[in-house]
Amino acid sequence: MQQRAMKWSAPVLTGAALTFLIGGASPASAIGLVSTQTYTLDFEADAAGNSLYAGNSDYVQGLSRNARNAWRADDAVIGDQWLDWGVRLSADSHKGSRDTLLLYDSSERGQDNDLMTGEANLRSQQGFSASLAAGSSNERNLLIIQEGSDFLKPDDDAKGGIISFDFFNPNSSNTNYAGVGLGTLRFVDIDTNPGLDDVKFSAFYRDQDGNEKSLFENVVGSSAFASRFYAGKSNGDNSIWDFDLAALQGQFEGSNKVAISRLEVNNTGSGAIASLVWNQLQTVEDDGPRDIPEPTAAAGLVVLGLCAAGAKATRRARA
Repeated sequence: MQQRAMKWSAPVLTGAALTFLIGGASPASAIGLVSTQTYTLDFEADAAGNSLYAGNSDYVQGLSRNARNAWRADDAVIGDQWLDWGVRLSADSHKGSRDTLLLYDSSERGQDNDLMTGEANLRSQQGFSASLAAGSSNERNLLIIQEGSDFLKPDDDAKGGIISFDFFNPNSSNTNYAGVGLGTLRFVDIDTNPGLDDVKFSAFYRDQDGNEKSLFENVVGSSAFASRFYAGKSNGDNSIWDFDLAALQGQFEGSNKVAISRLEVNNTGSGAIASLVWNQLQTVEDDGPRDIPEPTAAAGLVVLGLCAAGAKATRRARA
């Protein structure tokens, strides 16, 4: 597949190993969670680094009919492109008629110009004033639940739906895999801006017997863990929000740290996901007794260092 100049974030080692001791276990034998890799999924490339293109992109629109048909059959639908990273994506539309995930190129005009991002794009293609467009980052590819049947015309579902990120062990030889720690999720075009009522989050983990348990469900986005990166129009069109899911996870975990097996993003209106950051976690055994200062002795020492860096850096300008 043709490559394009772009930013691509490959998984990287997190530097120092960050260990979380599970509360209630004895310090001499406690099982902890260590962060081993950080992943940034921004929908610009698959796990192997192959460029991904949306149906409204110049690249796809410029293909021959046969090439477009091949793209539609092999590359249009999003879901399994990051299996080597240990995540599978799926959708459940609130309309119940279509559960398809597609990409939308937010640097180009299309069916949903309220998803357009990038200061220059908003000024040249949407007629935004310099002051209104100022501060919008070019997010390029966005993840949407498709409303129509034409993959060459990506169109986010007006009723929204649930986008699921199912995390699993990508390496069968790693017997200590536990799950993930959530980082930052970036979202574009929240219609209830600034109330954020349209977006809700749920996270699940597995207990020692492999049973899936809920950590939290349908938590409405709020200023407690959300920050507005770009305001957009007064009705929320073209707005960009960052959700600190690491903080949300920590709020519900307390001292009993867990590894997430599934994240659900429930959007009840139109909108799109620009990126998600997470840390892969594995279990470790504590290396022996040590002095644990009060008041943390009862619950175990917790060193919290999840990487929740900004999800997308500035990409190179198109040629």
